[in-house]
Amino acid sequence: MKKLLLFIASLCPFVSSAQAFEDLSWDYRKKIEFNKDTMPLTPKAFNRFLINHYNYTLLGSSTPSTGIKVETDKPSISLKGNIWSSKDREWIVNMELRAGLDNGVMQVVSGDKVNTLFKANFGINKLWGNNSAWYTSQNKYVLRALHNDAVIKYSSLKEYIDTAKVLSALIDKTLFNTPTVSKLDTLLFFKQQQEIKFINDRTSFLKKEITELESSAKPKECDKEKINKKKSEIKQIILRLNDIEYTINNKRRIVLDALREFDIPGDALSDSMLVHYVKIWTTSDTMLLEKKSFINKNNKYNIIADGAVDSLFKYEIEAVAHMWNSKTIKWFNLSPFVSNVNFVHYQPDSVRLTDKSSFLWGVKFSGNMLIKWKEPNRFFYWSAGLVGQRVNSLEEMTDYSYKKSVQKKITETETISDEKTGTAYEGLLSTGWGVSIPIEIFYVPWKQAYIPGFYLNIEGRWGEKWINDKKLSLAAGIIWNVTNGDKDAKNVLTIIPYAKFSNVVKEYTDVAKQNKKALHDLFSAGVQVGIPINLGK
Repeated sequence: MKKLLLFIASLCPFVSSAQAFEDLSWDYRKKIEFNKDTMPLTPKAFNRFLINHYNYTLLGSSTPSTGIKVETDKPSISLKGNIWSSKDREWIVNMELRAGLDNGVMQVVSGDKVNTLFKANFGINKLWGNNSAWYTSQNKYVLRALHNDAVIKYSSLKEYIDTAKVLSALIDKTLFNTPTVSKLDTLLFFKQQQEIKFINDRTSFLKKEITELESSAKPKECDKEKINKKKSEIKQIILRLNDIEYTINNKRRIVLDALREFDIPGDALSDSMLVHYVKIWTTSDTMLLEKKSFINKNNKYNIIADGAVDSLFKYEIEAVAHMWNSKTIKWFNLSPFVSNVNFVHYQPDSVRLTDKSSFLWGVKFSGNMLIKWKEPNRFFYWSAGLVGQRVNSLEEMTDYSYKKSVQKKITETETISDEKTGTAYEGLLSTGWGVSIPIEIFYVPWKQAYIPGFYLNIEGRWGEKWINDKKLSLAAGIIWNVTNGDKDAKNVLTIIPYAKFSNVVKEYTDVAKQNKKALHDLFSAGVQVGIPINLGK
């Protein structure tokens, strides 16, 4: 078993598609010519591979974080989906809407109070940490053949990639402000210029070390090994320098071809040619067709470049999909939310039932991790968070079942009645600040899909307006994940029967804390049923 590590934040920053393609040829060259034990994917393809897995996870197709969820304990239905993602898909924003059902509907066993509610939250998600994947060792020649094929595909698309980069630079506003070869080189070759400087410095340093080691009268065996390693590195550096020079020369050729479209001939680029080009572009009305054609070509080549990145990475990822034994993804979530609770308030002094509502808001921050194994149903998922919010005292108010009847007289001997039943709450509704720490764990260790996994939910809560200001809830159950059976093994249905205690510490019913609730009154049982909505990769 081997391990690949992706350092998303520090070692492999995300860039636009055209930029991401800049050094792909070197990625493949290194894998073919220098890696003794070739890894399945090039670094940028591995990056994309984990990003895809991260997207599937948030969409609910890899975890019970589902698109539609129905819960029977406190009857509610939730709808969740992604609404925006950054171009590199490292940042994802999703939205969840939750609506409570009428009192008692779908309830199995419950000592908890039930009320109608509506809740909405926006989740801002970002990858973090060392995300990784484990794979089974393969014949290195099989993998090198894969990378050779990728090089061929890359070579056939390189002209489009380079052209997209050049055309974008030629209509860059900074070039119009400073139409010089130096400015254009900065736009086109900034990364290459930095790398050339590093290569030259590194080469000089290595040659100096080799000279010092070889000057010894009797070099030790370990010194000979060091010398060979440094010479091998210089060989790689020279090949890399050749790649960079080829890219620079090719883009310069494309620049000259583009300028000829504006009747600016020349065999070598100069400042005067760029000044002339900018003057034509910004002031001339005689070349409107040429400028329109130039913009259309720029759009076309950028679309092709983006598509080329996707197609090449997709080719790599699919070719080695069978090799992965497990994948690990970690991400942060920040979710501001609002909720509105509607309930019936009983006022004993006036013997009246009135409809009331309570508007609450808060924010949740959580860390999440998913480990997904090769078998479709095997996974481990945990989430731990901190929630700050406004809370109310509704759950500690005394509740009554009521039946309300309104009668209307039709004739002297006939009447009709309109009856309504439900739950009413007695007491003073107060609101204040609250904090909670929720921890949720799903674990399915079995290879056999028919054996259920384990579900655990623990939540510590504190509320300044509660009689019992500290509470600890505990829920446990089993989980079945039904997958679609194809190579992606996406979830089709998640079923979680569970039992729950809303508070496992002492809970009193009065301010004086004389009367305590029995533990069985805090017990409930229910079922969560989830169906993912996959909006795309």
